[in-house]
Amino acid sequence: MMNKNLQTFETSFNEMRKYCQGPDPAPCLTEFHRTGMTSYQIRIQGDSMPIRPSVHTEHNILHRILSGTWPEGTSLPPERELAESLGVTRPTLRETLKLLERQGWITIRHGRSSVVNDFWKSGGMGILSTLARYTEFIPLSLITELLELRIELLPPCARLAAIHNPASVAALLTPDQMPGEDPRIFSEFDWHLQETMILAAGRRVSLLMYNDFKALFINGGTLYFQSSETREESMEYYAALPDLLFTDPDAVEKIAADAMKKSLAYWQSLFPGTADAEEPTTKAEEP
Repeated sequence: MMNKNLQTFETSFNEMRKYCQGPDPAPCLTEFHRTGMTSYQIRIQGDSMPIRPSVHTEHNILHRILSGTWPEGTSLPPERELAESLGVTRPTLRETLKLLERQGWITIRHGRSSVVNDFWKSGGMGILSTLARYTEFIPLSLITELLELRIELLPPCARLAAIHNPASVAALLTPDQMPGEDPRIFSEFDWHLQETMILAAGRRVSLLMYNDFKALFINGGTLYFQSSETREESMEYYAALPDLLFTDPDAVEKIAADAMKKSLAYWQSLFPGTADAEEPTTKAEEP
């Protein structure tokens, strides 16, 4: 029997196909509506929907880990018992467990039960993109850390973009390209601008890192751009860029850094104390 309370996802239409069997995802979605220029929100729930067994299995295991039901150090139930409780075959469960081990969520111990890892220590970059699907479990301090990292990554890329390919960035900043007042669309535009800067800079590793942050940044940015003040400040930043892109790469780096620092300061004003690290998980009690 399928879980009646599966998660809400922010995703693209093409990505929906991985949650549901068949080319048309709509029949297995009880909620399906557009939330931005290229994104949709979906809720998968019910007893008889054609959700892919592997996705159902992954979701349920991750939800138990992130919710603290299975904290760090927890031994998972025996394979047969877990497969039966999830309503999937043992081969499906094994493949899902292998995937979760590669990502750093669990350790498979042959001859013994798999165990939940401290994924903040053992996980890779893919952890971030997975966490973006479970926003209720993301510590606010993580967004602060990502904004701090962005200050280090983006301004140098903005400078290199101005040197190597200013036209590609300027093409996004024409009046007809500007976002309106919808916070979600504004956030997606801001993300696309950053992505274009990194592409124009030729920084492939930075772009790979950014790709993992995408959903987290867009979701956080949607909250950030609820304020008309932050939208106006960003519009001033966008307006200042076009001329500088072709004349002063150093100035582009500076105003990009200033904009990133303002974003961080505003986020911290919304959630005081998020600069302090939060303890994201608790260990399972020793037997």
